[in-house]
Amino acid sequence: VVASAYNSDGPQFQLLILTETPNEQRRWVSVLRELKKALSQTEQPVRTIYTAKEVYDSSQLEFVRETTCAAVVDSERVVIGTEEGLYGVELSDDAVLAVEKEKRVYQVEVIPDEQLVVVLSGRQKHVRLYPLAALDGQQLEGVVKIQESKGAQVFAWGPVRQGVTNCLCVGVKKKVFVYELNKTKLKHRKIKEMVTQKETQWMGVFGGRLCVGYASGFVLYAVQGEGQSLSLIHKDDLSLGFVTLNPLDAMCCIELDQKKEYLLCFNMLGVYVDAQGRRARRQELMWPSLPLSICRVCRNVLACSEGLRMFVCSVFCSVRDRL
Repeated sequence: VVASAYNSDGPQFQLLILTETPNEQRRWVSVLRELKKALSQTEQPVRTIYTAKEVYDSSQLEFVRETTCAAVVDSERVVIGTEEGLYGVELSDDAVLAVEKEKRVYQVEVIPDEQLVVVLSGRQKHVRLYPLAALDGQQLEGVVKIQESKGAQVFAWGPVRQGVTNCLCVGVKKKVFVYELNKTKLKHRKIKEMVTQKETQWMGVFGGRLCVGYASGFVLYAVQGEGQSLSLIHKDDLSLGFVTLNPLDAMCCIELDQKKEYLLCFNMLGVYVDAQGRRARRQELMWPSLPLSICRVCRNVLACSEGLRMFVCSVFCSVRDRL
């Protein structure tokens, strides 16, 4: 008997059933068909959000002790960062290519429009710009190391100028350097430098603005010009006082409604706020275990913790859950 979760796109499961007579076999088949028909008519919601796919095993990368980060290049390729370096993986033929060895990789992102792979790596934690072609085994000519990024903690990128160009933001202690990405030999041009309130723990670019997360807070900054910064935790909202009074690590900020509502994710919980930093919903998100990383995937927030545990929750809820 083959079960396919009632749709051809879902994973298939196989179960062997032994019967004593052909008549008993036909009865089993008939019962299972009726069961599938009944379940299909109830319109059961599809609860499968992710399907696991093996990228590589220990036999392919015996010398790799730990994978630290990864990014999707396209439907056939991923790039992974490890304790020992940067690797490109071809999913179709299980090929693994070493892009850069002997440098611990802390963060990797792919920018398709710029044909770049941005990597935070090395003992001194520099940000480097690799051509996307490096994942195909081509020579590492044109790799650019951003010198002033020494000691970087995190970086983020996103579109600016109504999507005409992309920017790269690098957090170094209590400073953020903003670069405009271009097609020159250096691939980047510095356009702004900002000072933050505390050391940067997380960054994201959306709506032409930079969101910086630090201990117990998130702040929005203008990527271009000299616009005022905006704290997403309003000091006069007493219902959020516990956030500023407790040492919470900033993990992720998700823009739910363009410049109107945000989900602030800390290591202990997630809270919804409006554009002024006041609580927008009574609902809070509580993680089943302490997350190592949090991100948004489509309409869901994904929190990953040790032991391959993933907590998935819809970031949207009904109107009655709002204040």
